[in-house]
Amino acid sequence: MNCSFIETLPEYWKNLLLDYRADLLTRRKPRSVRDQMRHCAGLASYFASEGITDASDVTVIVISHYYEHAAAIGEGYTCLYSCRYFLEYLAQRGFIPGHRPYALTAPVQAQGAGFAMSRVQPDKLSAAASPNVSARMAADEFWDNAGSLVEYLHCTYGYDPTALRNNYTLHLQMLYIFLSELNIDYSFEAASYWMDIMDSFPKNGHIGLSHRSCMNVFNAFIRHGKSFSIHADAALYRKQGRGAGLQEWSNELLDGFLLFSKGEGLAPSTLGMRKVAGISFFLYAQEQGISSPGQMTPQMVKDFNVSSAGKSPSGKNNYLSPVRKLLVYLFDKGYTSLDLSLCLAPQRAVSRRIVETLSDDEVRQIYAYCGKASTPLEIRDGAYLLLGLLMGLRRADIVSLKFSDIDWKKRTISITQQKTYRPLVLPMPTAVGNRIYLYLKKSRPESRLDYIFLGSKAPYGRAHASGCGEALRRAIGRKCFHILRRTFATKLLNAGAGTDTIQDSLGHSTMDTVNRYLSVGEAGMRGCCLPLERTVKPFGAKA
Repeated sequence: MNCSFIETLPEYWKNLLLDYRADLLTRRKPRSVRDQMRHCAGLASYFASEGITDASDVTVIVISHYYEHAAAIGEGYTCLYSCRYFLEYLAQRGFIPGHRPYALTAPVQAQGAGFAMSRVQPDKLSAAASPNVSARMAADEFWDNAGSLVEYLHCTYGYDPTALRNNYTLHLQMLYIFLSELNIDYSFEAASYWMDIMDSFPKNGHIGLSHRSCMNVFNAFIRHGKSFSIHADAALYRKQGRGAGLQEWSNELLDGFLLFSKGEGLAPSTLGMRKVAGISFFLYAQEQGISSPGQMTPQMVKDFNVSSAGKSPSGKNNYLSPVRKLLVYLFDKGYTSLDLSLCLAPQRAVSRRIVETLSDDEVRQIYAYCGKASTPLEIRDGAYLLLGLLMGLRRADIVSLKFSDIDWKKRTISITQQKTYRPLVLPMPTAVGNRIYLYLKKSRPESRLDYIFLGSKAPYGRAHASGCGEALRRAIGRKCFHILRRTFATKLLNAGAGTDTIQDSLGHSTMDTVNRYLSVGEAGMRGCCLPLERTVKPFGAKA
């Protein structure tokens, strides 16, 4: 195997990488090893340029700076996993502490962990780590409890693994890095100090203030153990600084509402929105001195509406919709004598923008890109693009495809939609089947994973949904993959398909979203019957 880039490294790092390469060759194919070694050589070269001649000097801040360096030269994400595996190898050999590889789990960890470490103030740190702090536990014990919390939320409440990773594991891991790097125990005070630092972390859409939500849930879990209730303690992370959570009457009503909502077969994301909205409403009611649902008045509900005045009209409509459902539930169950949902009128009619679709020229560009695809990445891109253009699949559904989802004899694809959790069976066009077959035959790395599409870089795990957008960008310069789904629906409409057919093909549960495509053009509107609820009777006409 030609790994000449290793030979240029200082002797210390060269020997470590050669040992690591020998270890990898016992478990991976030479091609995969070569790609990983290239990335690891870049990491070692950076360490050497920073004057680091011993692995024990590789700190979290150094790792964070390396990520910034790699991102600047366009290798931030592609080499992330390879470098993390090398750091894990160093940790297993005892060269570095076991927590440091976590700093490269994801870009946010690399940035957030380095940010926190670079802003530590000795006087505040000593106060947070004093012997008199509360609820002390070693950093490793904290990390074990963090894992127990994540498992508890998944098994008991059915939390989605992705949501848990983004909203819990990410933050708990960064705190674990913080505690371990500074060699201090976990305590409420230490966690509070870390949260104060993270409050000034540049907001990039990944962090926000959810680290506080996460920590308040963790602290509640530590206090109550397996008797911990996400509903009872939700107020702790919904409203910061409140101290007490929901009162017993509020909690019972919220539990009943959520149980009722679950019986409607709603998606977990919808249930989560209703839960958050209910918490917010009941907290506001408690602040107004309400101690039972019978004390709620129309004026209190109107005041609650005014309290969210900072939201945009459309955002406010989405925010208040689950509150209306809650108020309807309270009225139907006899908890209130009035239907208070009538006090939350929509802010304005929801605007219906004409959906944007691909032009004929852009569609031709996609076909041209697929036709000349030669590299493994381009062939995978072609499969992504045709699945979106010819079948209207969402990117999450594409990367979730498994071998068992395709019936090659019947030429169908059967999925459970990731967004709505509704099953969907679609005919598979020949062009799509041919493109998937081409990918499996020529481009897919060898793997025991059941997922059809894998990542393009070692260690070749499940493909990420962002790759679909990147495929569209490489083909026509756009990145919003959902435009393929809109184009698919519009093509069906223009071809004379009825709204029922479009609804079935897209897997929508209602006609509301489908109706948006009727605004594409007069020809489409005339070619598709409007649903009954959208027709308008002439004035004075009899029913």
